[in-house]
Amino acid sequence: MPEALRLPRYTSYPTAPHFQELDENAVIEALGRTTGPLSVYVHVPFCKQLCWYCGCHREIRRRPQSASPYVDDLLWEVGLINEHMGGGATVRQLALGGGTPSFLLPRDLERLVGAITSVWPRSSDAEWSMEVDPRSVDGDRLAELVELGFNRFSLGVQDVHPRVMRAVHREQPRELSEELIEVARRHDGVGVSIDLMYGLPHQTEVTWAETLRWAVDQGPDRLSVFPYAHVPWMQPQQKLIEPNLPEPELRVTMREMAREALAEAGYVRIGMDHFARPADSLVLARDAGTLQRNFQGYSTHRGLDMIGLGASAIGSYGGIYAQNTKSLVDYRERLAEGRLPVERGVVLSGEDRLRREVIMDLLCRFQTRFADHGATAADFEDELSRLHVLEKSGLVEFDDEGVRVLPAGRDQARRVAAVFDTHLGRGDARYSRVD
Repeated sequence: MPEALRLPRYTSYPTAPHFQELDENAVIEALGRTTGPLSVYVHVPFCKQLCWYCGCHREIRRRPQSASPYVDDLLWEVGLINEHMGGGATVRQLALGGGTPSFLLPRDLERLVGAITSVWPRSSDAEWSMEVDPRSVDGDRLAELVELGFNRFSLGVQDVHPRVMRAVHREQPRELSEELIEVARRHDGVGVSIDLMYGLPHQTEVTWAETLRWAVDQGPDRLSVFPYAHVPWMQPQQKLIEPNLPEPELRVTMREMAREALAEAGYVRIGMDHFARPADSLVLARDAGTLQRNFQGYSTHRGLDMIGLGASAIGSYGGIYAQNTKSLVDYRERLAEGRLPVERGVVLSGEDRLRREVIMDLLCRFQTRFADHGATAADFEDELSRLHVLEKSGLVEFDDEGVRVLPAGRDQARRVAAVFDTHLGRGDARYSRVD
């Protein structure tokens, strides 16, 4: 096996470290080419407490009322974006992430949903999802969210052992998650995902096995099993947990334990780190070739334009990636001036689009056919020559038709994707480890 590397997770291509300052006129032109259906992502950057493992953009706030002005800004951004769009768009996917979206007051969340649907009506097959912190939502509140239209909830669990969770500054009794899952089951058409994380301090094979048994017993529709990404150069608070991190060998063991336990329980592996029941829409999307990888991980409806709302949010539409400013002050000031709050991004070249599709195929389907993207092997002569090393290691096979990631190489799919990344190595970007 080749030595460990640090590589992008490829939630976009080009990846975010290669975004540059983006002219507002380019953003306006891209929005003018966007008519939908849409995927809409709303970033809510507020949390009551800092989890030390977190790599997200967030601010610590104690009072939910303090987020109300931010919701005012979101409403303003929705209207401003809609002014530049071609009209007639609908929302097929709505995702609220953070931070902690459930931090918002009920009335503020209602205002937000109402503003979005007033300009981009909800399509009949829409999936509305929200990341939920079980410490901030009880069963009654979850039922209210279902009434508001949300039909998928992603519960941030990570681990069920108090010692592990104390070590990352997130004490969360498992009973809180169990209550929410029980309430969700009472509503037809409502899905539940559980997020787990391995590589956290004080995790052992014994404790991790118990966490996996607990997760399987809850019977969620989907599970995400992420490796903890230790990037203290980007997230200084992670230095607080450095001394207690598992060794790389144990991380690999825990990864394999998860794969085996979830397969035995009947879950289908999706890409690198997601699992779903056989009838779940993620599995259907994988089989239909419409699975995608974006900033929320794996999701359905590949090819939708995605509008990013809120500070630091990234959108992908009209041939560009566009990321909003991370500064809440700057975000508000730009909107008050009638300007889009986009700070950076990239206008995709034809070469970027081609390579994005190839990389997306490799990470979502573990294979790509060049002809599907109007290309031939001659377009990737250099890349195919570099794949020989991975071929000899039993990770891939390839010919003039395309590339296939072999079962032994699926945990190394980022390595294969990186071969097709012409931006990698430019600048001083640093990435998470490939186990």
